[in-house]
Amino acid sequence: MLRLEAAATFRLALDHDVVLPLHLRPQPRLTVRLFRGDPTGEPAFQVEAPLKDRVLEVGGYEPGRYTIWVDVLDALPLVLRDVDLTGGDVDLGTHDTQPGASVRLRLLVKEGAVVPRIGFSAQQEGPGGYTRVAISSGEDVITLTGLGPGTFHLHTSGQERPLPKNVDEAIESDGEGVIELTLDLR
Repeated sequence: MLRLEAAATFRLALDHDVVLPLHLRPQPRLTVRLFRGDPTGEPAFQVEAPLKDRVLEVGGYEPGRYTIWVDVLDALPLVLRDVDLTGGDVDLGTHDTQPGASVRLRLLVKEGAVVPRIGFSAQQEGPGGYTRVAISSGEDVITLTGLGPGTFHLHTSGQERPLPKNVDEAIESDGEGVIELTLDLR
């Protein structure tokens, strides 16, 4: 006799509308990783899950107890420890996110010059690291949010043409407050 079991799925809602980089609109997907213990090393399961109306729905994993790690993009990664996902349909409710640290980059250009469009990224160093990305539309200040504690490699690049100078440096974040940088393009 063939016995069919219901697929294991879970839903969780975020407490805010995630501010997405332009390149991820209109079909946002968040990285969700399931770990058998601490959220380090290789996950037991990873998927890019669609975010719709603040809700993620994830399926396709083997039922069990997990630490759930969600890359929220504009906040610190959401970590839920020792969650029972032993089968069926699990509703994990709504979860508060934390903003983390921000990096605010001010661009200085020659008087009367147009501020270039730039890409600005922060890549957390080490295993399980994550990336934050912002693409400007010609503003003289561009901000990355959602940096936790640790070392992040910052990088800028021109979106329409190469920049005469770039940010290419590592910073230490304590996961709070604002880190101010200036890129002088004059």
